[in-house]
Amino acid sequence: MILVDTNVFVAFLNNRDKNHQRAKELVIKLLSGDYGSRYTISEVFTETATFLFKKTRRIDVVTKAWNLIYSEEEALVQPVVIRKEDIDKAWIIFQKYTTQKRPLSFVDCLLISVSQTYEIDTLASFDSEFDGILNRVY
Repeated sequence: MILVDTNVFVAFLNNRDKNHQRAKELVIKLLSGDYGSRYTISEVFTETATFLFKKTRRIDVVTKAWNLIYSEEEALVQPVVIRKEDIDKAWIIFQKYTTQKRPLSFVDCLLISVSQTYEIDTLASFDSEFDGILNRVY
């Protein structure tokens, strides 16, 4: 099982992103089944939609992100809906791991929380802040 972070969706859908080519390769690998079931969290779509629209100013690109996460026909991942317990755990993770040298966002901490709850040991992300916490592919 694998969780997918915001920056993978953003890089995949924005051909001007520095990680665009790598994201395309990663998506092909995700679709091949190498990592098993693929998940993300609902908050990742929120971040993805915000970043993509700010960068591209195109609703059609944001719609592609929606389809990758929520469309029954086109989904790359299955979204996990965050529960109160996940938020509580993420707050503990935030306090433990977030520092000046490791600037994890709260959404990052939610990803870690969900990974622990559902025993998902791998994360697709271009953020090195996860190193030492989760097995990261990029």
